[in-house]
Parts: sequence; structure tokens; C-alpha cells
Amino acid sequence: MEGSHPKDVFPRLQYLEFRLCTQLTSISWVVNLPCIRELSLDCCSSVKQLIQIDELKSSGVEVSQYSFPSLKIIWLRTMELERISDPIISFPALEFLNVIGSILKELPFKYSNLPRKLKWIQGDEEWWNNIEMEDADKSSLQPFFKKR
Repeated sequence: MEGSHPKDVFPRLQYLEFRLCTQLTSISWVVNLPCIRELSLDCCSSVKQLIQIDELKSSGVEVSQYSFPSLKIIWLRTMELERISDPIISFPALEFLNVIGSILKELPFKYSNLPRKLKWIQGDEEWWNNIEMEDADKSSLQPFFKKR
């Protein structure tokens, strides 16, 4: 598949799951999948950041395309992520973020750029208490948090 463009190979792909991919370090290329609605990662221990801007720039993706227009659900299970993405990437359709048995130090948004359709962020209370964000953002996002 080298030299192929993801949107040409998977033009209508809606669900993508990575499980036990210990050599995987990033999935930046998924930003090129316009129909992706649900993204799930489970036990991918080498991934520290899902989407990396430097990789996108080197692949020729336009800055205006740093968005997931259809992505509604993100599942992160047993991961040790520092972050999902840089703040320039937007998730306008995101409804559910599930962080199960994982470490995620930063959310991909703040209250000021909150996805309009967000319904809840689910995770362990210990994870929520240790997430790195300003107190104002954390207290504003608290109503969206659902303890697992």
C-alpha cells in the first residue's frame, strides 16, 4: 500500500480498530479518512500521540484538512498516551470520548473549542483527577465527565 492515499483505498471506511499493535507509534494518516465515525485503540503501547502534526505536514496534508468531520466516538483502552493530537486538529462531530484503563495526560480540546455535539467523556475518576488542564477548563468540562 506504500504510495497509496488512505481516502482512495478506504473512501467510505467508518470504523477503525487497532488492537495489540505494539509496534504502532502513530495513526496520523487517519485524518485522511473523511467518513471515519468511530476510532478504537486497545493495548497499543508504543503510541504516545495518535495524530502528529509533523507527520501530516510531511505527507502534504493541507492545514485546513486537520479535522475529523465525521468522527463521533473515540475509544482508548489500556493505552499510555500523552495526548490525542495537537490543538490545531478539530473534532467537530465528537460525541463520546471513552478512556478505559488508560493514561491520557491531555484532552484534544479545551472548553473554548469544545466539540458542539459532545455528550460525555467517560473514564476512571483517578484519570480525570490527574488530567493536565487549567482549572477553569476542567470545571467547565466536569458536567461532561461520566465516571466509569
